[in-house]
Amino acid sequence: MELISLGIIALVACVLGYFKWSDGRNNPVSPHTWQYCPWCRGNLVMGEIGGKHRKKCTLCKFVHWDNPRPVAVVLIPTTDGRIVLIKRLIPPRVGMFALPGGYVEPNELPEAGAVREAKEETGMDVVIDRLLFVTMPPNVNEILFFYLAKPTDALPTTGDGEAEAAIYARDAIPAEIAFSTHRQVIDQFLAAGK
Repeated sequence: MELISLGIIALVACVLGYFKWSDGRNNPVSPHTWQYCPWCRGNLVMGEIGGKHRKKCTLCKFVHWDNPRPVAVVLIPTTDGRIVLIKRLIPPRVGMFALPGGYVEPNELPEAGAVREAKEETGMDVVIDRLLFVTMPPNVNEILFFYLAKPTDALPTTGDGEAEAAIYARDAIPAEIAFSTHRQVIDQFLAAGK
C-alpha cells in the first residue's frame, strides 16, 4: 500500500514538474522552464551543447534545443484601402486589436499558416501577395512572419470564437493594438499609402 502511494506521489510530482500553470492563461509555461526529460523523466540540467548552454537530460541523450516557434500573421487590405483587424477574445490582451495570425501548425509553411489563420479568424479566403516582414519580438522565443494579402472585396465574418473581425478605415485604426510588431507593420503599410 505504501509503495503504491509513493508511486502516485512520484507520478504527480513528475506531472507538476512538466506542467506548471503560471502564466495566468491556462497554458503551460514554456519548455525552457522544464525540469524533467519528456523522454525518460530524468532530471534536466544545463550543459554545453554545440557551444551554447542548453538543457539536457542526465539519463538519456535528450537535448532541449529551445527553437523559436513560428507565427504567421497577415495584413488583409480591402480594394478601397481599408484593413481587416481582429478584436481578441482570448488571452493575451483580451479586447485589444491585432492582425489575423497565429502559430504555424506542424508541417505547415508560414505562408499557408497565414492563409489558414485568416480563414479561421475572419472567415475570409485570402491570397498572399508577398512576405512583408520577419522579426522576433523582444523576450519572446518566436519568429513572426508578416504577409500582405492581395486586396479583397470580401467581408469578414465571425471567426473561430477567439476573435471578432471587422474592417477599419485608415483614419479609424484603433489605438489599442495588442502587439507592437503588429502596430509597426500597420503603420508601415499606411505610410506607404497602399
